[in-house]
Amino acid sequence: MAYGFNSVLRRRYLPAWITLVVGLAASGGLGWRLHRQAVELDRLRLERMAEVVRERLQTKLQTTDLIMRHAQDYFGSQEIITAGMFREWCRKYGWSITAPWMHGLAMYTNRNAGHWRDRLPADLTTWKAAEFRSFARLASDATVSLEFAFGYSHDPTKRWPTNYAKRVTWGERLQGFAGAIPVNSPQTTGRQVVIEHAGGEARYGATVGVPIYEPGRDELRDLIVGARPKVDGHLYNWNLCRGVLLVPVDYVLLESLIWGDEPREVGVEIYAAAQPGPDAWLNRAASSVRALDQSFKPYLTVSVPWKLYNAHWSLFVYTLPAFEAGSPRYMARLTFFAGAAVTLLATALVGVGLRAQNRQRLLTEQIRDARDALVAAEQQRQRLSHDLHDNTVQTLYAIQLGLGHTSQKLDSEPAHARRELSTVRAELDGVIAGIRRFITAEERTEIAADLSVVLHTLVARAQVGTKAKLELHCDAAAANRLTGSQAVQLANIAREALSNSLRHGKPQRVQITLQLDSGVVYLEIFDDGAGFDPKVPGRQGVGLASMTSRTTELGGNLNLQSAPGQGSRVVVRVPASPPPRGEPEPAGKDQALP
Repeated sequence: MAYGFNSVLRRRYLPAWITLVVGLAASGGLGWRLHRQAVELDRLRLERMAEVVRERLQTKLQTTDLIMRHAQDYFGSQEIITAGMFREWCRKYGWSITAPWMHGLAMYTNRNAGHWRDRLPADLTTWKAAEFRSFARLASDATVSLEFAFGYSHDPTKRWPTNYAKRVTWGERLQGFAGAIPVNSPQTTGRQVVIEHAGGEARYGATVGVPIYEPGRDELRDLIVGARPKVDGHLYNWNLCRGVLLVPVDYVLLESLIWGDEPREVGVEIYAAAQPGPDAWLNRAASSVRALDQSFKPYLTVSVPWKLYNAHWSLFVYTLPAFEAGSPRYMARLTFFAGAAVTLLATALVGVGLRAQNRQRLLTEQIRDARDALVAAEQQRQRLSHDLHDNTVQTLYAIQLGLGHTSQKLDSEPAHARRELSTVRAELDGVIAGIRRFITAEERTEIAADLSVVLHTLVARAQVGTKAKLELHCDAAAANRLTGSQAVQLANIAREALSNSLRHGKPQRVQITLQLDSGVVYLEIFDDGAGFDPKVPGRQGVGLASMTSRTTELGGNLNLQSAPGQGSRVVVRVPASPPPRGEPEPAGKDQALP
């Protein structure tokens, strides 16, 4: 029962369900599409911000490059470099303000600087091809032997923990700072301890080195390289190397200075390697490498390669809450929730409309049921009216006529009057019993009844209360071809017609005929009374309407013929039921029921 109710509920509100499903699907699809577009836009924005971070870091380090190049030019132009000269230059330059991420500046000199001068003529203009070949051979065979010379830091508590003093051959020129000497280019180390504060507190970072050459290097180089045969410039730089300037860089401080006062939307991890790893993390700020931490799940991440000082580094950039606050994903969510809200509103409106429509349909059905009940009650009332009129009322009319006739015999024939009164009393008892059966619904129309016996009884009762001559011509075969319901209905029609003739027509003779002809049962009631005009409005009362209704229920037809002064004739034709098995169909004219 509940399933049926739910099924009906779903069917009645199907448009509302369709509106809800389609609306939510459209809102979800549009929201998901906008979400994907927003994520793609955020990814592009993150990539641009990562490029900006790399450019800002590069710009900061360009300041370090300028300082180192300036130191390279200054000390490379001096014939003699002293500790006082070194400290004076460092104090005057003041990089603690312009480049606070530089812990200091150190100088390592080359013990083998100028070794070629002791083996070749001092006047380079006199060199022959043999001298040039010796110059190139000396560069390939000689080593660069670095030793610490000077160091300076604005913070006197800082000291250099790493000793870069070592001997480097030409074959090792691409390793460490030796790679910077032949090409005159800055070189960097990987992640290491670059400085120590008082108490041994170590600071990690990377050290950048740039070579220092002998004074007048460019003039000497132009003289040698322009001669014949030419000498490779790399070998020339190797022979003229005076030492290396080293700058330890604090990348934690460097990364923090690229943001300024603007809110940080991304986090950055700098790795001194092409791939992230704990041994390459320069700006370490947590206990684990976020780029490799599976539990670290920011909104978006991106890895950016960074080629710095002839080394391949990488940046790992990830989003922070400030980045997500500016993400257009919220517009996608707003679109979905707004669409869902509109869908729910539309669904509610459609549901309200359907509810009103369903209530109207229910009220219509109730009104229709009430109308059908009223029609059924009216039909029942008419049936009751017809039954009471045809049975009880007509019998009472007959009793009334009989009592009137008997009252005339009370004085002249008292004995005969007493017999008639007894008969009337018996008829009243029959009327009372009939009414009781009618009220308790004990009477059944399908009970078999012999119409000929009923008609004889009807004529006998009516004859008591009238002076007219009543004649009955009843065909037994016709009575046998009627069902119980047909017999009852025809008996009621005959009673109604006879009562009308006796009460209104005042006839001298009334003839009732029942016959069978070609499968049709005829019931005819004729009187020679006053007659009437059936076409006059109001002359066809309840009796005629009752006879017509009963004839229609039997599937037959009723014909009324009457005129003023010419009596009346009522003819009822109904189809006969099939004859009993083995009994032949009676002969007669072959005619259809009019």
